[in-house]
Amino acid sequence: MVVTASYPGGVGKFLLVIVAFGALVYLTFWWIERRRVRRGGSGGSGGRGARPRRPSGPTRPPHARGPDDDPDFLRRLEAERRRAARRKAQEGGDGGTPPPAPSA
Repeated sequence: MVVTASYPGGVGKFLLVIVAFGALVYLTFWWIERRRVRRGGSGGSGGRGARPRRPSGPTRPPHARGPDDDPDFLRRLEAERRRAARRKAQEGGDGGTPPPAPSA
């Protein structure tokens, strides 16, 4: 007994639809990007879209801000350090000298 598909060439048609859909999506995004670039351009660019402008001088990378660059963080850290030192002084420890070494 030979079993055949419900219609011949079903997989081929499916792949053709997938490829056509992919091409349609690609062309849509290409067209949108082309229009976006043209709007930001200088006008008569021969239909090729505007080129990105080169920086006029040396560029510096953006300054990365870390916690050690944040004045509020440093102020809060210093206040916590002073509070801990004050608490340790009130408890009787001076906080600066290590405990004596055990004698043998």
